[in-house]
Amino acid sequence: MRLPGLLLVVILLLVPSYEFYTLAGQYPITPLISQYFGVAAIVAMGFVQLMATRLTGLESLFGGMDRIYIFHKWLGISALVLVLLHDNIDPDIRGLKGGNLADFGESLGGFSLDALQVLLLVTVLTAIPYNLWKLSHKLMGVMFICGVLHFVFIPKPFEITSFVGVYTMVFGVVGTLSYFYCLGFRIFMRKHHRYQVTKVERRGSSVAVTLAPLDKKLKHYAGQFAFVKFNKPNLSEAHPFTISKAPDSDGLVRFTVSALGDYTKRFQSEISVGTKATLSNAYGNFLMKRTKQPQVWVAGGVGITPFVAWANALGKEQEVHLFYCYRKERDAIHLDELKTIALEKPNLKLHCIDSSQGMRINAELIRSKLPTSWPKVSVSFCGSKSMRRDLLLNLRKLGLNGRRFHYEEFEIRSGIGLTQLISWGTMQFKMRFPLSESRFRVLWDRAWEQTVKRVESWLQS
Repeated sequence: MRLPGLLLVVILLLVPSYEFYTLAGQYPITPLISQYFGVAAIVAMGFVQLMATRLTGLESLFGGMDRIYIFHKWLGISALVLVLLHDNIDPDIRGLKGGNLADFGESLGGFSLDALQVLLLVTVLTAIPYNLWKLSHKLMGVMFICGVLHFVFIPKPFEITSFVGVYTMVFGVVGTLSYFYCLGFRIFMRKHHRYQVTKVERRGSSVAVTLAPLDKKLKHYAGQFAFVKFNKPNLSEAHPFTISKAPDSDGLVRFTVSALGDYTKRFQSEISVGTKATLSNAYGNFLMKRTKQPQVWVAGGVGITPFVAWANALGKEQEVHLFYCYRKERDAIHLDELKTIALEKPNLKLHCIDSSQGMRINAELIRSKLPTSWPKVSVSFCGSKSMRRDLLLNLRKLGLNGRRFHYEEFEIRSGIGLTQLISWGTMQFKMRFPLSESRFRVLWDRAWEQTVKRVESWLQS
């Protein structure tokens, strides 16, 4: 997450607080605080809707589409917290008279609050089917509009034409327009790219699909991804896939997909040559580093996708060590292609890590391949979260600066991440207080036993 984007949102949320501060001498402080929380919630939700548009400029502001989606989720959760604070702290100010629609506005506010709580629960529970999750996101926009109307109709200690009134309505309008834009109107406002499948290659549980342009070519950099809709009933939902081919003059693009979920399993069986597709613009900041120091690329399974594109675009001066981790060689997609590239470009060192042969990737192995350059190398990673966390932890123990470890944490759908938060906290503790694994386990077990005893004692009392 880039600091400018975070600071911008914080400032936007704090701007209305000044006018509420000036009203403190005229009205009770408690309802003013409640009403500020309500205004801040509309500002936050309006910005959440704007972030969902994937408009040009947002990536550079926040540091990539993966960071945008993470911030989108947490800003949305923060907005709901603000709404709950607004509702639980009495916002009513005696003596203020509302218009004819004041009661209607109150009803809209209560309805949208209840609905938002249910919809947020659907959003963070990853066990709920994707189609229900997507529907919940669409309905959130409706609840946002209800919240804006609630703001318009309820009694307020300021006019709707005042600074804070206009300011709030700007975000209400921006959020509403963004919602309709995402709902489908963007198809008329944004140029898409029409492509057709020309080649399908299957290997193990992965399939590589090459597409040729039917009109305008897609402009992209090696390592970026695009949202793709295929012209087939079961594949018509737009999904993001990394482009596993460097840009060329023919405009060909290739997507490599592994059967990891319902959609990708259908994709495996139903995709065929001749299928037409619609591509969005290219997104993502997971790009090949241009440094004088040697680079390390680590891929786990289908995480090889961006590195195939990087390898195609690689010059013949940059020293690169590519560690490709897979279960069985016959399932390793693009392995033959990478071996060919490595023969053509001696500066690309390909290290195959076949787990079926008892091989494992680890920090010591990586350092052993670059003894003279360590720890000034740049490490780029694409694979599972657990693999990334373990590898980063051990690389840091060997002296690698965390800023030299690059990855793209892209998830369209994720929960609130309590497990990941605990894992992150544990990793930070281990790095700051180095302990042997056995010693750490003893301390953990002792703390757990004490906690259980206290809970039992409390229950008995």
